[in-house]
Amino acid sequence: MNRLDIIGNLTRDPELKNTKTGNDTVAVCNFTVAANSGFGDHRKTEFVRVNVWRGQAESCAKYLRKGSKVSISGPATVSAYLNNEGKPAASLELRADSVEFLSPASASEQKEPSDDIDELL
Repeated sequence: MNRLDIIGNLTRDPELKNTKTGNDTVAVCNFTVAANSGFGDHRKTEFVRVNVWRGQAESCAKYLRKGSKVSISGPATVSAYLNNEGKPAASLELRADSVEFLSPASASEQKEPSDDIDELL
């Protein structure tokens, strides 16, 4: 089974687009996640391109921003290409089945602090 589970942070704001499939218009959201791998001196950062479809795409575009921490699961594909220097390289892409938002809500969405001691207890 081809399934990848990653936890990482968005490297830029997500991009929401609509694509036509027959007579239907379907939302797709694209972003890149930086995920750390390895331990100690062998630690490195992997960059994974992610695409999310339909209603979940709209939620990602609305609530995620550069730096947001996410957990993503879905099938992965690897694409080979030549980089800017003409050398062979590979790109990892994940079609997300599920996206879990791990960052706290933005300050504007959080409840204002209360001076009422009963609420604090």
